[in-house]
Amino acid sequence: MRSLIPSIASGWDLILIARPALVTSTLADTRSALTNLLTRARLLSADETTG
Repeated sequence: MRSLIPSIASGWDLILIARPALVTSTLADTRSALTNLLTRARLLSADETTG
């Protein structure tokens, strides 16, 4: 997940709250969900959303 940090828009403080389902999620699923959330919030650069 740290690889997403440079792609997140500056000037924001983010708090992520893990739900119980995270325990059984794969890293790929978690990264996909986080990328989707940050994209919907328009906090992720376009480069990260394509790859």
